[in-house]
Amino acid sequence: FVLRIEHLDDDWSKLDGMLGGTGATLPTERSHANEASDKPLPISNKTVGAGGIANLCKALCREIQVYKQILRLAENLDRKQRSDSLKEIREMCPE
Repeated sequence: FVLRIEHLDDDWSKLDGMLGGTGATLPTERSHANEASDKPLPISNKTVGAGGIANLCKALCREIQVYKQILRLAENLDRKQRSDSLKEIREMCPE
């Protein structure tokens, strides 16, 4: 099973239903999903240019390949969800 952060509510709900739950979404009061966004960062320029993205993709290549394999094996994702996530990865890191 996999819970993708960018699709957390949908993935949680589907997985909850698969495991015998109600299919309810993750309770907001129990979720720590975006706590980091509330903390001030010492960096004022938060943009990453194309060169920076390319460097990140290269540095994280092994991790990205593992993530792709996890997506392919995830029993809680249907073909479209899997395809959409792989497409999102290709758009960000085409190599």
